[in-house]
Parts: sequence; structure tokens; C-alpha cells
Amino acid sequence: MKDAKKNSIVTLTPAAIARIEDVLKTETGVLGIRLKFAGKTATEYKTQLALVRKEDETAPCKEDTVVPAGSFHVYIDAESLPFLKGVTLNFVQEGHQSGFRVENPNKPNIQDPMVYKLQKFFDEAINPSIASHGGFIELLEIRGDTLYVHMGGGCQGCAQSQLTLRQGVEKMVFEAFPNIRQIIDTTDHAAGKNPYYQKH
Repeated sequence: MKDAKKNSIVTLTPAAIARIEDVLKTETGVLGIRLKFAGKTATEYKTQLALVRKEDETAPCKEDTVVPAGSFHVYIDAESLPFLKGVTLNFVQEGHQSGFRVENPNKPNIQDPMVYKLQKFFDEAINPSIASHGGFIELLEIRGDTLYVHMGGGCQGCAQSQLTLRQGVEKMVFEAFPNIRQIIDTTDHAAGKNPYYQKH
């Protein structure tokens, strides 16, 4: 594992540390928390927060960057690090609602107006409908009339993902953007619980 100085990668506010330590008091076998890149919108990168246990899919690996925080550690995998470096994790209470809030100084740099419009379309028209299943679809790039996407979260490895793409997403995209005639899913759905994609 690659150690990092406190606050050089991620900053946790006192409120966030206190809340996490409260949670850990009721859990066994938990080493800390994992911050993971969970896709992007047209304006921001999204972050997933999970407890890290010794013997499950969240378990630490040698490629993780590890940041000490209070009585626990924060783990960030190598693929997520470029998107999450410099984030601040806070725990906020507003009225009767409370929760963790991630402030990320890193922002998507979308230069192509067409890519921006498509990403906004995915943010507003497509991803909300599949978020209930824990999934999201991320726009990677446009080549000619072909749109390349990555299906993440609950969509990875899901048997219904291609049905969702072909019968739902394609119809919506083709109607809104007639210049797009093909959508290619680059996700490796056969890789089990930890699928990955390769951009060619």
C-alpha cells in the first residue's frame, strides 16, 4: 500500500471523523472507509463512500493509497486517485437531514460542446432512471456517429444491462441526437464483481 501524508490526498473534517468513528463502534472487522470514483456528470466527479472490511470486495490491496484519519484509515484505489486527489469529506446536519458531503476541486474538462450536451442529457434524462438500481452510465467519447459509454455501479455485470442499453438508452439518445447512430458499451461485464474497461 502507498502511504500518504494526512491531508495531502484527502481531508476529513472533525465532524466527518467523529461520525465515522461513531459508526465504527458498532461494526466489527472494519479497517476504515473507501472513497471511490463513481462516474461523472457534465460539471463534477461523483464519489462513492463505503466501509472497508478485511475479507470482502472492499478489502485493502497493495495499489491503494492509504491516508490515516483519527482511529481509522481512508483507502483510495489507484484508478480513483486522479479524480479524487484533494477532496474534502465533511459530515453536515441541516435541519432534520444529515449526511456526508464530498467537496472535490477536480472538475471534468469537457471542451467539445457536443460531448457536454450529451453528458448533460445522460445526467438529467438517463442516469436518474437507473440510479435506483445503483447504476450509472458514463460518457467516454464520441467518434463520428458512434458514442462510447461505460456502465458502472449496479450496471456492471448485470444481465439486464444490455437490454437497458438497447431498448431504453439507445432510443432516448437517438431521438434527442439524430447524429448519433451507434452506442458501444466498453464495460467488461464478464469480469465479475470487479469489472473494468479498456479504452481502445
